[in-house]
Amino acid sequence: MVIKGLEPGSPFMEGFDRIRDLLVLNILTVLCCIPVVTIGPSLAAMYYCVLKMNRDEEGYVSKMFFKAFKENLKAGIAGSFLLILGIAFIIGDFWAIGILRDMLKQNDLSNAEAIQTVLNIITVMLVVFSFVFAVVITWFFPVIAKFEAKVPQNISNSFKLGISNFWRTLVMLVLNLVPFAVCYQFLVLSPVLFFFGLSVPAYFGAKLYDKIFGKLEGRNV
Repeated sequence: MVIKGLEPGSPFMEGFDRIRDLLVLNILTVLCCIPVVTIGPSLAAMYYCVLKMNRDEEGYVSKMFFKAFKENLKAGIAGSFLLILGIAFIIGDFWAIGILRDMLKQNDLSNAEAIQTVLNIITVMLVVFSFVFAVVITWFFPVIAKFEAKVPQNISNSFKLGISNFWRTLVMLVLNLVPFAVCYQFLVLSPVLFFFGLSVPAYFGAKLYDKIFGKLEGRNV
């Protein structure tokens, strides 16, 4: 006897299956990111899976994940270095600017005003670079998960898609950052990041760019 509402194919069971798949996908992604250099292939594989889920084309999550991981290994590793170097550059520069500003406050320099002006200009340039970097990274891994191209072309395509679909980019950015912001404010919720912090934002993000990818593929959407 099957309890009403719990039969296979019911909305409840479909929802339960989706949550289970996202849980498995998130754990696989986190574990495969641990070597650091494999962050790129792991994220590409995750985005491949959530796009398949969004199109109801998925099979076994683990099988899909490792298939996509292998196929995106080369482009993904390049993405790993892009992500790591970009973040290191941004954090390092903001840190250095902060130190220089503190030094200006502590020392009475004759040219302090000129140095402060230069630092303000550099800060604006760094903010612009950080924005461009965020736009590119937001689209880069979904792009390499679906399309084959050389790294410079993937970067260019990611930027063009991010700017031409600006509101989607902003929503995707917010979706990706919210779990980290919540866990930063409430450490007790950190386990949520391990279980759902990557796959769930990626899943809802896929709903935003699926139609765009569909048009690029020549699908009727």
